[in-house]
Amino acid sequence: MCPGNRGKPNQTLWGPEHHWQAVTYSGKVIRNASNQSAFQTDVAATELATSHAKRHFPKRLALGRWGHCAWSGGQDYREWLITLPHHGVSFFSSHFNVRNLLAHVRCDVREGAGGERVLLLQEVQSDWAQSARRAISTGRIEAGDDRCPPFMKEWTALAMKLVLLHAVHQGLDAVAWTRGEHQASRYKGLGATGLHELYDRTLPREVSRMMRPFGGVCEMLSVYVPANFSIRQAENGYEVYSPENELLGSAPTLEDARQFMPDGAHELLYEVHGVRLTATIRESILERGFPAWG
Repeated sequence: MCPGNRGKPNQTLWGPEHHWQAVTYSGKVIRNASNQSAFQTDVAATELATSHAKRHFPKRLALGRWGHCAWSGGQDYREWLITLPHHGVSFFSSHFNVRNLLAHVRCDVREGAGGERVLLLQEVQSDWAQSARRAISTGRIEAGDDRCPPFMKEWTALAMKLVLLHAVHQGLDAVAWTRGEHQASRYKGLGATGLHELYDRTLPREVSRMMRPFGGVCEMLSVYVPANFSIRQAENGYEVYSPENELLGSAPTLEDARQFMPDGAHELLYEVHGVRLTATIRESILERGFPAWG
């Protein structure tokens, strides 16, 4: 909802008179501290509209739709959408109102057990491929149907290539992703078999295959996750909360926010799948890249 300004002619006994008002999207007139609502210039009305918007409708943080589902304690949470806008058949995901969303990745950066900076993938998912597989298994469509997405079998490799390239360009030390049991716990066991298949078998297999030429190998890594408090990304930085969800303090950076951690606060090391990106591996990937297919 955003206030706007409109020019309003007002008929008086002596002829038309023009003034400017700031109004909300619903047409409600905005008044200033002096209860004034009519102004001689559009500049004054615009200034009032802007001031009203800052007080009542602060800018929304670009945290995406599903930040509340992520482990707390991470930095730079992002939701990446891989779309096929020029594909002829339309598909709409239940997670995002975006046409032809092939896959989405939710991730943040956090500290590993050895102090390394790890790009942690909280979720890697293709609603389109999942929907097509279910339709095929129930006989509603056949494999190869136009309603099946391109990259039906290769979407995981495509997503991980893009993720790895991003991590390399950012100079990060590793890419990791949650395990099947973490996902199953998050969704209370719903689809546990498929989650274990994707996170514990498919992703490690695909990443091992594409990293082998660079000397990389999938292994178990560890990342820190707050146990008895939480740190959440907010409008102007990061906020720290107690176990009772009481705001303890906020700061512009994650490091500064840590000063508000409660007494007895501690973090646990969660074991996840991942691959280390040494300086040599990063340099090699930047030089050679990944093949477009396979």
